[in-house]
Amino acid sequence: MMKRYHSVLWLLLAVLFAIGATVLILSHMVTDPAHVMVDLTGDCGKNYFTFIYHTVYDHGIWFSGMNYPYGEHIIYADGQPAISTMLGWFTKLDAHQALAAMNVLISLSYVLAIVFTYKILLRFGVSPFIAILFACLINMLCPQVIRVRAHFALSYLCLIPMLFYWNLLYHHTRKWKWVVYIFIFGLFMSFVHLYFGAIIFFWLVFYSTGCMLFAKGLVLQRPKYAWPMLGVVALLFITIKAGIALTDPITDRPSYPVNKLEYVTHIKDIFSSVHSPLWQLASRTGFNKISDGGEGYSYLGVVTIIVVLFSFLLFVIKRRGKRQPDNIVSEDRFSPVWLFVAFCSLLLAMGVPFIWHMSWLMDYVSLFKQFRSMGRFVWTFYYIISIYAVVVIYNWYIESIAGRNVVRGYGLLVISLVLWSVEVSGYVSYTDSFISKGRTHSDEFFNANETDWQAYLAQNHLKSSEFQGLLLLPFFAYGSEKLWVSDDPGWPLTMGIRASTQLHLPIVDIMMSRTSWSVTEEQVKTAAGPYADKPMLRDLKSNNPFLLLVYDGAVLDPDQQYLLRASDLIGHHFQNNIYACYPARIQKLDESIKDSVSKIAAFIKDGQDSCINNNGAWYAQHFNDRRVAAVLFGTGAQTCIAGGDSLVATCKIRPVKAGQLYEFSC
Repeated sequence: MMKRYHSVLWLLLAVLFAIGATVLILSHMVTDPAHVMVDLTGDCGKNYFTFIYHTVYDHGIWFSGMNYPYGEHIIYADGQPAISTMLGWFTKLDAHQALAAMNVLISLSYVLAIVFTYKILLRFGVSPFIAILFACLINMLCPQVIRVRAHFALSYLCLIPMLFYWNLLYHHTRKWKWVVYIFIFGLFMSFVHLYFGAIIFFWLVFYSTGCMLFAKGLVLQRPKYAWPMLGVVALLFITIKAGIALTDPITDRPSYPVNKLEYVTHIKDIFSSVHSPLWQLASRTGFNKISDGGEGYSYLGVVTIIVVLFSFLLFVIKRRGKRQPDNIVSEDRFSPVWLFVAFCSLLLAMGVPFIWHMSWLMDYVSLFKQFRSMGRFVWTFYYIISIYAVVVIYNWYIESIAGRNVVRGYGLLVISLVLWSVEVSGYVSYTDSFISKGRTHSDEFFNANETDWQAYLAQNHLKSSEFQGLLLLPFFAYGSEKLWVSDDPGWPLTMGIRASTQLHLPIVDIMMSRTSWSVTEEQVKTAAGPYADKPMLRDLKSNNPFLLLVYDGAVLDPDQQYLLRASDLIGHHFQNNIYACYPARIQKLDESIKDSVSKIAAFIKDGQDSCINNNGAWYAQHFNDRRVAAVLFGTGAQTCIAGGDSLVATCKIRPVKAGQLYEFSC
């Protein structure tokens, strides 16, 4: 009874430390969750928008806030469907409350991560107080921490500690309840972000394989330890696939994301960090081979690196000297199964074997093709190796104390804690650099100190219900993997998501991942000028105008200026000229131009190239006319090529006047 009482007290202390560490690293996200937005641009702004809009306005798995009128499955919009869909169904939150809910849940995941890491360390024999300190440091140095900069769906820190803890309990007890916990947890986290499902999938596959190879007991008995986890793998895979298939009507999503093998883990991502004060000192000496914290980033920290390398060196020396090596890696202490899981995850994150000129293997392993950033699988490696390093440090400490070398024992602990804390301070400074501006960004987003969008429309005797959606210029279609219009939406996107959230008007432009190829092809034609068919206009269910925003200083090409001919100027607001753009007028303009082109077309011979309204040089080259050896399209076409592999054409065109625009059509 007394032992249980002490364990509860230690757990309570661990929770208090976890809350303190979370407040330290997430700052105002914890203390003022309804008024902190770390940024409003790029992925960060878009990911705030998809979660908030879906939680407040949508009631189901379909996200209507962008790619209007088609929308998108919320799982492909980084909208955390397991959370936003449930909040939308069971609560009635406003935008501030939805923002608060997300910030609170992310903060709670940090607390859970630290508490479960503490419980893992206890299972490996680390004393409670030391386990609390190292649990805080492990999670505060975790590479996942930097995801809170933009990728909120990937910021839930508790994933791997909770998975590791329940798997550890199953490994030692073989009780089925831990298998059930892992399945339920895995299913939920998979629908927070599909990458979480993939991390759990590969963890369990590697664990099951490790059991076959290293588990204690007879070889013939080992499969019975592995098959329950393989059953979870199969059940998770089938359930997730079936869930998406039943809820997703789109059949032409790109299956092979771009830049797939660029986002892998490199050696420098493990051994160096731009956020560590120690490596910042090294950079001042001229050393520049330091990781910048990209997709494959998994810096272990100086302490972990030294401990792991030194323990490996000691192991090799003792084996060569035919002495009994330390038994830290054993079924009774730290099972080799966990190290197997760690290093398999590292190889996967490095893109092995695909990076060895074997990318063709992707065609036969469709599961790998779904994930652009394989480097994220390295998070598993980080946690296991960091926990292993703490277990080694603690065992060295115990051996020193037992050998009455108190100075060495406590010196090892203190030096480890101090060095680890110094590196954590770099992460704290990094997160503080953007979270400290969170209140300012939130006030901007919600127009706390200026006229909001509803009030602006009211001043012009208009209501949001008089419009059917927002059209942002310069137009952008970003993230379909096949067709990209505009390099970066930038600040116009920020203006758009702010107006959309306040007015409950969906955005026509697109910034989502792996959205339908055919829908994107139709959508981009909306801003493709007078000679392009615009199928999106025929798919509208309303005759209301679009609220069209043209960002100040934007240089619109003639095709986008064409939309202004079908628009009425309302005024100027928030760095944008505001128009009412009428779909019926666009269609009428298109018809009139179509009539004029038809008159010209009557005089053009079949197959003859023509260029309308051009008084300068123009160039045409056919690649599918079968008059050349290597064609691009049609019968006998060559296979798809990687960018830069083949030169298609070199065209020298003399401009008629300075700054003249050219259009490339393929």
